[in-house]
Amino acid sequence: MIASQKHRFYIAILRPDGVRHSYHGVNRNGNVGTLLYVHGNPEGTYQDSNNCMTIADLTEQFIQAKISFDDALQMVQERKIVYAPDATMQAMLSDRQGRTLIIEPGIGWREDDGRYSLMTNYSVLAPESTRPFIVPGDDRYE
Repeated sequence: MIASQKHRFYIAILRPDGVRHSYHGVNRNGNVGTLLYVHGNPEGTYQDSNNCMTIADLTEQFIQAKISFDDALQMVQERKIVYAPDATMQAMLSDRQGRTLIIEPGIGWREDDGRYSLMTNYSVLAPESTRPFIVPGDDRYE
């Protein structure tokens, strides 16, 4: 469902908790975020710990402008970013200055400030980790 509010435009994804979450969207302040499903890895498995934060929560807070790009960057540096309990996802966040943050739970993160950035359903940071999941003809990212 496409949703629009005073300060944000987003795709609302209905999750098992019964809430439509803003996992893909843009905020009036220039925050843009997206979550893409990916084949998971054991290092990113959900953990209920004060030291951990789910990629879904981080992305949604960014799209809702509850946190800034600098806040998100600090969070990935200080906390372990993990998958949601019921889904394996990775994220790309960007701001109006053109800074981009790619976050892959269990693999790591990378900050960029180039003119373009691309996110795929495969790992950008550790491509070999998702290579086994590429099927014949699925070469759109090569």
